[in-house]
Amino acid sequence: MSPLIGYAYAKNSLVGVRFGYSRSRTQLDNASLSITSLDNSFYYSLKHSYNAEALWRKYIPLGRNNKRFALFAEVGLAMGGSQSKVASGPQDSITGVYKNSFDVALGVNPGISAFLTNNLAIEVNIGVLGFNYSNTRQITNQVISGTTSTSQMNFKVNIFSIGLGAAFYL
Repeated sequence: MSPLIGYAYAKNSLVGVRFGYSRSRTQLDNASLSITSLDNSFYYSLKHSYNAEALWRKYIPLGRNNKRFALFAEVGLAMGGSQSKVASGPQDSITGVYKNSFDVALGVNPGISAFLTNNLAIEVNIGVLGFNYSNTRQITNQVISGTTSTSQMNFKVNIFSIGLGAAFYL
């Protein structure tokens, strides 16, 4: 869930901020896979992610007198980070990894809004264009440390970034 707060500064134009937080936890006490003789007696993972995004959105009404449907284009700049801990291995030699990352993303997301009332709309959008940068620092067993940086550009429709939401207008 990522709430968005926006201000309509002109007709069919909006600026706003979106906030996001997620937490995931996984614990596996015993697992084995006989095909590759993989055996793991313990696995534990905990991850917290957070971000804030500044965005600009332009609406294009469908039809002259139709105020129920509108296309929109959204441009957003997001910054955030995450922290994660992973412990795994057999009970006599558990390996622990701590990761701390910083992320920046710039994206373009077109979509459509369907106004159910004058103050309530259902929205669907999809990621089309984007740039992501991530810098991660990792420490293993409180001894070995390393840093990685990755960047990625996307110029195609990403069906895994489909967003569905409800918007309330005051």
